[in-house]
Amino acid sequence: MSTIMRFYRTYTPAQYERAVELWGNLLDSHVIRLSGDTWGRGIEKIEPDHLHQLIMSDGAETFDYEAVTVTLVSYSDHHGSEFDAANVLALEGTPGVETKTEGRGGEGYAQVQLGELPGDLGEDIDTCLEWLAHIVECVDRIADYPVLDHDKLYEYEQELREAAWDEWLRSDLIGELDKWAGGDGWEDFGVSDDELREMFYGYIPAYWEFQSATSITNTSFREITEHIQGTVLAAWRKWVYDPAQPALPLSV
Repeated sequence: MSTIMRFYRTYTPAQYERAVELWGNLLDSHVIRLSGDTWGRGIEKIEPDHLHQLIMSDGAETFDYEAVTVTLVSYSDHHGSEFDAANVLALEGTPGVETKTEGRGGEGYAQVQLGELPGDLGEDIDTCLEWLAHIVECVDRIADYPVLDHDKLYEYEQELREAAWDEWLRSDLIGELDKWAGGDGWEDFGVSDDELREMFYGYIPAYWEFQSATSITNTSFREITEHIQGTVLAAWRKWVYDPAQPALPLSV
């Protein structure tokens, strides 16, 4: 028979009071969602005794109460926005925060375990409380303004733009160019995929719009297609002088 031993943190009265205050502030935010770990059901409210026991157990299930997951922000194909996806990226690497990130066609979230201080058990508790305060501050910022880090939002948009080429842009573009060239005649122009991609992404101005948290579309698709047609046709018609080519006989 084996016994599982769990070690808990030892708070001073002031540290415990601070932990209760910070967790309480987090629970008061309208941004977060709560779910019980036993059945995965949503939880509307955490009673004070439930919170106090989870703080003392460092987030572990107790005899009286189940463990609780706090979702700080999440997104998928069906809910959330690009701001939520960028915020998950911004929270990556934050002590105490578990993140999952997937781009187009996926889902992502940033979560914490209610009552579990960030950091290892051997970490200084005051330092862990500072990390917890940072998490609460991030949630407060999201509640006031949707984006934690605009650079992360830009990086996420670029990631979806790049993924769109392999997933649908290339095939849609070639389909339109084939129609323009008369069936499958587009291949006769000898434009490589890399050249085509460079022309598409190099077009200015191009306008992109998020369709959901995980997908983006180019609203300038028609203009870019016409630009590529004109560019390729102009290059194909351009007369190139080749000194090795024999002169054609002039008609008399």
